[in-house]
Amino acid sequence: MADTELNELQEEIVRPLRARVTPGSSFLNVELLAGSFSNHTHLVEARLPDGNLHKIVVRRYKIFGDYDRGEKVRREIKTFELLNQNQVPAPQALLLDKTGEILRAPGIVTGFVEGSLILEAPANVMDWARKLGRMLAKIHSIPCGKEEQSFY
Repeated sequence: MADTELNELQEEIVRPLRARVTPGSSFLNVELLAGSFSNHTHLVEARLPDGNLHKIVVRRYKIFGDYDRGEKVRREIKTFELLNQNQVPAPQALLLDKTGEILRAPGIVTGFVEGSLILEAPANVMDWARKLGRMLAKIHSIPCGKEEQSFY
């Protein structure tokens, strides 16, 4: 699949994906998210059988040179799993598609986390910097044994 084709997330990809990640759901909407720098990131909204709204994020990785996109998606999903195991706010890993069999390009599917892309410094920069510093310290305090080191 050409890199430019990844900007759209076609129904023939969304349908089997929903069946696998949100069985019995009905498709509502898909949109390309801002901030898709090294990947094409789409928000997929579906209605679950119980009536609740369910949002997932689909990331399919762009082609840059000759790096292994399958390896990149494996590292990213393992990172999300490690962060979640250590109570660091991160998306829930739902699906790894290392070869592009489902997503038509190597990628991952995660739960959606509310937030916004920060393009300008917040009004209270010092408070923001303190919060970032605390979160970075928490992330860097996570023990990394041989298994974790093997995927980094």
